[in-house]
Amino acid sequence: MRLTDVCDWQLVSLPPRFFGWRIRGNPLALAFDPSLSQALENIDVLVATSMTDLACLKGLTKHLQSVPSVLYFHENQFAYPPNAAEHNNLEAKMVTLYGALAADVVLFNSRFNRDTFFDGAQQMLKAFPDYAPIHCLKSIERKTTVVPVPLPLNDLQAEFQQAKVPWSPDRPLKIVWNHRWEYDKGPERLARIIEISEASRLPFEFTIVGQRFRNIPASLEQLSRDMPSCIKHIGYVESKDTYLAMLASQDVVLSTALHDFQGLSIIEAMALGCLPCVPDRLVYPEYIPQGYRYTSQLKSIEQEAESVIVKLSDYLARLRDGEKLAPPDYCQFDYSEALSRYENLFFSLLAHS
Repeated sequence: MRLTDVCDWQLVSLPPRFFGWRIRGNPLALAFDPSLSQALENIDVLVATSMTDLACLKGLTKHLQSVPSVLYFHENQFAYPPNAAEHNNLEAKMVTLYGALAADVVLFNSRFNRDTFFDGAQQMLKAFPDYAPIHCLKSIERKTTVVPVPLPLNDLQAEFQQAKVPWSPDRPLKIVWNHRWEYDKGPERLARIIEISEASRLPFEFTIVGQRFRNIPASLEQLSRDMPSCIKHIGYVESKDTYLAMLASQDVVLSTALHDFQGLSIIEAMALGCLPCVPDRLVYPEYIPQGYRYTSQLKSIEQEAESVIVKLSDYLARLRDGEKLAPPDYCQFDYSEALSRYENLFFSLLAHS
């Protein structure tokens, strides 16, 4: 029996804006807005993201107190870049801690995510002046599992393999940067890499895509305005199929992230044939071998940009020498590998509810 055969899923979500209000005010909307609260009636299992104030929601919605709940951490508030004042506040951290305590099962999408959550929560509790029960973290640990977000990677590879552009020594190395246009993805680091590539006339061609929000980082605005000749495309791609075909046409997928807990955009690009070029930090060492990682230089954008240039130049030289380069294994993230773990977890919850 498959989970999809016996479950009727209902999605309840709020617009992705006003972070401070959203993470603290979401239980008010979910509990008292009829268009949202009706979906929470007569349910057997509640699955919430870590952005949901689950403890408060259960307190405001009495019938949910007896419903088994799963809290899924696709990120955590303790591991955001330290200069992100709007996301690095005590209240947001406490919301996620209370949610983890209130949940029956706590899931993380990576070991890096899990470990930074517990390390950060422990440091926070130790800094409190009194009555800080650090031992409460043990109760969360006992109900914690690491299960990645699954993706239909094998299906994507089969569908878009025709879009793959064969390597030819007479063309530039095609590099895609496919991330949200926000500060935590390191856009100023990308800009410096492109500046060096342009000034040095390196045979690199950049494609810059990703979700855009109201406030666009200045570095990406400038790149959009100036459009260095080494940029082939910059901007959001509306069509998913067009985007995936674009990924399949690239040689390398680049990350300059300061914050990544699984790296879905990197994994997707790897499945479509891109060699990863990622920093030696965050979640990447968990599944990307050393040979695909460049030296992390958080304190120096200039030195990190040079590290990226060295890695990209190495890829280019090896391809021109006829070496058959391929991305590392990504099978652990495919639906076929991950779905059974989710099914076992949910069937176990239902059996004990």
